[in-house]
Amino acid sequence: VQFGFNFRATDAGYGYDGGAGWYVDDIEVVTGSIVFSNPEGWESGIGDWYASTGEWEVGHPTSGPDSAHTGQKCAATVLHGYYDEVASSQLISPIFSVPPASQNPRLRFYHWYSFGAGDTGRVQISVSGATWQTISGNYIGLSGAWTTPSLDLSSYAGMTVQIGFYFKATDAGYGYDGGAGWYIDDIVIQGMDTVSAVQAASSALVNAYALHQNYPNPFNPTTSISFDLARPGMTSLTVYNLLGQNVATLVNETMTAGSHVVPFDGSSLGSGVYIYTLQSGTFTESRKMVLMK
Repeated sequence: VQFGFNFRATDAGYGYDGGAGWYVDDIEVVTGSIVFSNPEGWESGIGDWYASTGEWEVGHPTSGPDSAHTGQKCAATVLHGYYDEVASSQLISPIFSVPPASQNPRLRFYHWYSFGAGDTGRVQISVSGATWQTISGNYIGLSGAWTTPSLDLSSYAGMTVQIGFYFKATDAGYGYDGGAGWYIDDIVIQGMDTVSAVQAASSALVNAYALHQNYPNPFNPTTSISFDLARPGMTSLTVYNLLGQNVATLVNETMTAGSHVVPFDGSSLGSGVYIYTLQSGTFTESRKMVLMK
């Protein structure tokens, strides 16, 4: 496969849209076994989770986010209204073992929250029943939407632990704190084998040279040409017309091993059949493409 980040701007009528644009970095391809999962565990009740202090409710919220992240139910400090001041509660997970550090263990969950001034939510961990430690700083204010933290558990690798969601409300002085509370859904603890970039992932899979058919084909006026390099080396990708004349040199440099994609813009050329040729080391291959205006 290939992944694409597709951005589309409408016509604002004055030449620019006033936005700074879209910035993408640190792309990862993630695989690995899920060692603990609660994606829909709330649907049949709270299950193995329990509230050690205060109360946590499970059900369909009618305040706060107005619905669970997925399914019909989530866990919440308050499902149907504002929470009391000076309230505190802790929702605790079953016991589980954290995957080894080599698997980059993570805790992932979705949450929505609306807290009054001075009120906080914290994610905690307890090792073998010992004192609770905070692993994520205070959540305060209003999230405004379901968001998904991803918390690193590497420092607890191989340990037997429990996770706790701890909420604390201060004294607002008028009986309630004005916040809809904390809503949590779709909790997963996963040992992940992480490849740091899509390019690295594709490199690991390439063991032969190949030149692929451009896509789309026919095209007007742009297309993409993909190819695989089994080894790094000086590489050229050239486009010719049917008379054998060079109409575009797309690549002429040393390239790394792996899969590569190169765009081609035929705006300056006429309709017709063109030949593109890849040469790297002793490998040479050509294919046809059709520009149709």
